[in-house]
Amino acid sequence: MDDVHTLDLAAESSLMQEVKHLFVSIRKKVLILIDLLFLNGSFWLMHLLSGEHSGWIAYIKLCLVINVIWLYQLIQYRRFRHIRLEPLFITFKKASLNAAYLLFAAAVLSVFLRLSSFSHYHVFGTFILYFLLEAVLFVMIKGISLQSLKKLFFPIKKQRAPRESLLVLVVDLVLLFVAFFSMHYLKYGTFNPDERARQALLVVSAAWLITAKWTGKFHQSSEPNVTYAQSPYIKACYISIAIMSVIVFALGLFQHSRVLVFGSFLTLLALELPFVSLRARLRRQTMDDDIENVEQVKSYIKQHELPIDPGDEAVTVPADAMLRDHYLTDYAGLYHYLQDYIPFAKMDKSRVRVLNTHTFYNIKTLEQQQLNLFINLHYINNMRWLNKYFLEVHSKLRNGGYFVLRTRRLENYRDSLERKYPRAVATFIYIIHFILHRVIPKISGLSKVYFTLLRGRNRVITRAEIIGRLHFCGFRFMNFERIGDSHWFVARKVRMPAVDRNPTYGPLIRLRRIGYAGKVIYLHKFRTMHPYAEYLQDFVYETNQLDASGKFKDDFRLTQWGKIMRKYWLDELPQFINYIRGDIRLFGVRALSQHYFKLYPQDVQELRTQFKPGLVPPFYADMPKNFDEIVDSERRYLLAKKNSPLRTDLVYFFRALRNILLRRAHSR
Repeated sequence: MDDVHTLDLAAESSLMQEVKHLFVSIRKKVLILIDLLFLNGSFWLMHLLSGEHSGWIAYIKLCLVINVIWLYQLIQYRRFRHIRLEPLFITFKKASLNAAYLLFAAAVLSVFLRLSSFSHYHVFGTFILYFLLEAVLFVMIKGISLQSLKKLFFPIKKQRAPRESLLVLVVDLVLLFVAFFSMHYLKYGTFNPDERARQALLVVSAAWLITAKWTGKFHQSSEPNVTYAQSPYIKACYISIAIMSVIVFALGLFQHSRVLVFGSFLTLLALELPFVSLRARLRRQTMDDDIENVEQVKSYIKQHELPIDPGDEAVTVPADAMLRDHYLTDYAGLYHYLQDYIPFAKMDKSRVRVLNTHTFYNIKTLEQQQLNLFINLHYINNMRWLNKYFLEVHSKLRNGGYFVLRTRRLENYRDSLERKYPRAVATFIYIIHFILHRVIPKISGLSKVYFTLLRGRNRVITRAEIIGRLHFCGFRFMNFERIGDSHWFVARKVRMPAVDRNPTYGPLIRLRRIGYAGKVIYLHKFRTMHPYAEYLQDFVYETNQLDASGKFKDDFRLTQWGKIMRKYWLDELPQFINYIRGDIRLFGVRALSQHYFKLYPQDVQELRTQFKPGLVPPFYADMPKNFDEIVDSERRYLLAKKNSPLRTDLVYFFRALRNILLRRAHSR
């Protein structure tokens, strides 16, 4: 709930206070059920209020259609996921958009399903009443504040871009109607559409709205580059034509004129492009070339290094004897291994803790907050909340303190199985174990069941994920060693935990990259690396440097299936989402992470930010051998693109296509 000053509620009766407390404590599942009751209650209440009806069948079908659309909206957009955290005016905005989309989708589906024997006042009244009931519910849950009322009725004046986008949207909608009625006049010789033409207009409007939202063409209305400003409008046109083609041929709606439907989109594009070009040129002329114009400055909170605390100058009782003769008596190999990395003799025994526990409470209640060394002899495979565990250890250590953890890796488990069982039996058990303890915890829906039933025990964790989690939580990985059936990791507290972004942990990931004008974009890709790999870029670079192709040498973050996906470009397929949205182009330099971008010379960095990145880079046209050659290749391409954008892209694209098809060039 928002941390704002609410209105004075002292005058409320005790009954009202209890009712409000009841609404505030509503769980999300109950909230979804209430919202569903509001929708159906509004529908049937309007059915009673709208008078006599000829039949019930059409209304039952319509009610079913509306419920299916409501369910799709709920699953697709997770409407109530963050409702308690977001401000009230944002909740109202989402509720109004939800009601509008439900109304629009119900109208379009009613046309296709030929549900026309019901009152249109009934339909409009249903969604108006539904929105009002939701608004009352949200007010009861979140409360009303002066700040939320101000934002709701008096938008912030500095938000100029949304008003401009709204104006462009209205103008484009007018152009759509001009295009449609112009094509109707050319086809039928009249501006007065019949029932069939009005249905076609409804479907054309639906396709226009969907593609406009998908491509985000109105969000780029302030783009001063003519080519980039026109690109989303062209994409929206051919996507609309593709959608209409599928609808017409899949549903057999050949009674609608294809000239009227498809011609409307082409005519709309012909009207849009001059308008967009003029707008881009006018905006470019108004920009002051003598002053560097910064649109928006964003400061990302990053991990920063901590000053190393040497600890007590005087050591009363060194910790090495206590560790050797007491805590690690049964772990002689571990003691000798740790001696190479941790100065036991320079640590007082009062600042050393050795536990053998998987219970988070035992770590949280440690009385010492300035430890030099913390060792847990228990397998982290049995820890349910790894990050929470690592962060708690981080809080117990002083800057520069050491953390030693134990894990059983997958190869250790397989070796132990092969020692106990025949090879065929061991392989079968290994596959079941891998699916149960590695695959299922990565699937969002099944992971909750897994952690509920098994409490995270015997989870399979890869080396890359462990190191990534350590770096995410503020440690620096030092080394690991296999001793017996266990792997022991040594890490050191050297920085603050990461708070700049959430780690990626699913099959479809969003990678933060440097895009056009230096802005941060999020590229969609299929995962090819272990979880938390994004926190290891600096570590892998410092450890292994780059190979001849400009990639990290011996990058242990890659999974086996990830190497196969990269070889056949499968991991790149989700980037078409970014292409449709206008973040990237078909051909251009690859969008780089902040780390990679800093490795480039200053002149190439400036050239890169002048153009949108692309799906297919010039690397596949020139096939450079090392990082320096990659930089030179991109510099030549970008300089040529400044002089002749279209010709340069065509030449490089077909050269890249030849190398990909004939020379089997592939992503690494």
